[in-house]
Amino acid sequence: MYCRTLNYRDPYGRFAILVEEQPDGSLKLWEFDVPGEAARRRYVIDKVAESLARQSRRLQVVWGAARVARQRADDPMWP
Repeated sequence: MYCRTLNYRDPYGRFAILVEEQPDGSLKLWEFDVPGEAARRRYVIDKVAESLARQSRRLQVVWGAARVARQRADDPMWP
């Protein structure tokens, strides 16, 4: 498996999200790797999934977990 960085930008900010590319071509994302509070994370994940679906790619989300270690789930700073 390979890691990729997805760059996300909207009117509220921009940041990079680390994802793993799976053997079947889908991407795996961990919920708490998306900075912000719960509603913002869900919104961003939905937008990323929609964007990938337009490219015929699937997004697998690991809810309630983080791949990248942070002090808090809503901490916008990467370690």
